[in-house]
Amino acid sequence: MRYFKKTFIWIFILTLLAGYSYIDLKREKILEKKKDEATRLLPFESNQVLKIQIKKTESDIELERWEEGWKLIKPVQAPAVNEEVEKFIRYATDFRNDSDYIMDPSPTEERLKEFGLDKPEVAVTLFVGRDMKPHTILFGNRAPTKGVAFARIEGNPKVYRVLADAKAEADQNVYYFRDKKIVNYNIAMIDQLEVSSPSGVIRCELPMDGKWRIVEPVSAKADIPQIMELFTVFKNGEIKEFIEEEPKDLVQYGLQSEAQKISFRISGDAASTNQVLLGARDKKKRGVFARIGTRKNVVLLDDKLLDYIPTEPFAIMNKEIFSFEEEGVQRIALFSGATQWEFVKKPDFSWEQTAPSAKTVDFNPIMAFLQAARKWRIQKFIPGNPALFKSSGLDRPAYKAAFWMKDAKDEEWMAIGDKAGEEGFYAMSANGQDIFVIGHEAEQNIKYFLGEMK
Repeated sequence: MRYFKKTFIWIFILTLLAGYSYIDLKREKILEKKKDEATRLLPFESNQVLKIQIKKTESDIELERWEEGWKLIKPVQAPAVNEEVEKFIRYATDFRNDSDYIMDPSPTEERLKEFGLDKPEVAVTLFVGRDMKPHTILFGNRAPTKGVAFARIEGNPKVYRVLADAKAEADQNVYYFRDKKIVNYNIAMIDQLEVSSPSGVIRCELPMDGKWRIVEPVSAKADIPQIMELFTVFKNGEIKEFIEEEPKDLVQYGLQSEAQKISFRISGDAASTNQVLLGARDKKKRGVFARIGTRKNVVLLDDKLLDYIPTEPFAIMNKEIFSFEEEGVQRIALFSGATQWEFVKKPDFSWEQTAPSAKTVDFNPIMAFLQAARKWRIQKFIPGNPALFKSSGLDRPAYKAAFWMKDAKDEEWMAIGDKAGEEGFYAMSANGQDIFVIGHEAEQNIKYFLGEMK
């Protein structure tokens, strides 16, 4: 009992000490805040700024804070980049009113010229609170050290030393503050990609199984990494230059109605959510003229974007023949003419040949053949050509390879027909609709494997 009382007393004392420490820390933070507020030149926080006017010799910029974020009002009405505007305000409001920051409390005309404040190059007016009270900052020259600049507050004669970054931010052009995003989407939410041009339409869709497919003008597996890269490039890309806000002649930009267009549809939407119309290239600026969504203006995008846009279905097609994992294959069937070879995996993971005769086979050649089959790639795609079925020898294939996965309803297969010139052989895979050309290695791998199995 005595031990319990001592423990309780110590806990009580430690609790009191912790409470006093917390109170001291809170008091210290309050004092620091008051000290900071006492040295602030501008009597408001950055989040109280509702409007900004930046006046420069060559142009004026005006921004307003809206519920959805900052907007440019002058010289053009457009969304602004919230992060850049907020950074600008933080620099502009972080002025100090103490002796370390006052360069001259009562400057003469000569001194104002020296500071570059007789005719300020940049004047920033911040409108604060409901009454929109204006606070104007006049920026002069940068100091020789280049780490600071000189500034005044309108109505206050003193010259202050401020961070050079504050002037640099105020001296930015409209492009700096303007929203330069090409598209605004969550990549994971896109379920359709469409590229249209005078030569036709390429449409890719994401079915419920989560594997992208080309659905027009052919039906084929799409190259998923390539599609994801295209989405990422457009999402992360920025407008290179704003060319013309109210264009009267779109032909000069190659943006007439039959121009190339790329569209992205968000899952659940009936129509494309983001569209980019692409026109002629500007070789000097290394860009391509474009119009985005329903906006009227013409912009310039980096012409590197064009490298990621497919111009024909084969460019975005998944060139793989088979998608199985070697360890998951349970059965293999090979056909050569009238002869069939069949190999089955046993419960102990060893393999046996069941046709044309039954025997145990070595595991290593089986795995080597499966690994080789995984590397077979389509060299050329020949969609929807029934007349080629017989003339290519696919009605009587020289070889056929089929693979069954565990619990799979259907096999993955490929048939090889006659030679297709120097490129390889005509072939057909599981969809049984389209013919393609495959390299010589497929025939060589099958021949070598069957030779080892004899």
